[in-house]
Amino acid sequence: MGRESITGQSRLSPGKGEGAQLLFDIRFDPELRRYVCDKFTAVRDATRPSSPITTELLRRVKVAYLIKEIVHGEDEMGGPYVRVLDNPGDRDPWGILAPDDVRAEGPSDRALRWTAHLYRYAYALSFTSPTAAVETGLGVSLATAPRWVGLARRAGYLEPAERPGKAGG
Repeated sequence: MGRESITGQSRLSPGKGEGAQLLFDIRFDPELRRYVCDKFTAVRDATRPSSPITTELLRRVKVAYLIKEIVHGEDEMGGPYVRVLDNPGDRDPWGILAPDDVRAEGPSDRALRWTAHLYRYAYALSFTSPTAAVETGLGVSLATAPRWVGLARRAGYLEPAERPGKAGG
C-alpha cells in the first residue's frame, strides 16, 4: 500500500432526471492507516444535459462506498471480487482470503497475524466493522472475532484502539 493514487470513476444513479459521472483519486494515507479520497469531481451526465448537479444529488454520494468499490471492487453482478496479487514466497498472511486451516489452529500466532491483517484491511477501506471482516474472513463466530482481535492487540500485531469500542488499525 504505497502513496500512489488510484484513479477511479463511477456513475451516480440518476433520480428525478439527475445523473452525474463521478471522478476521484484515492490513496492510502499511512498516517491515518486507511484509504482516503484526495480529489472528487462530479460531471454532469452527458446523456441528460438538462440535469444540473444539485446539492441533493451530491448528498447521495457515499465516498466510503466509492473507495471500497475501487479498492475492493464488485463484479458485474454486484458481488465482491478480490484483486488477486502474486504472492512471492507464499507469504502469509496475504490478500483477504485466509487458508481454510487457519481457523482450525485456534488463536495461534498465525491466526492472530491473519486477524490483524484482515482487521487492518477492513479498517483501511472504512468498512463499518473491521471485527466483522475478521469474523467473515476467518469463518469464526461473532463472539470469537472480537476476542481474537483483543488477543492480536495484546500480542502486538495490532495497535491499541483509539478508545474502547472505537476501531483503530
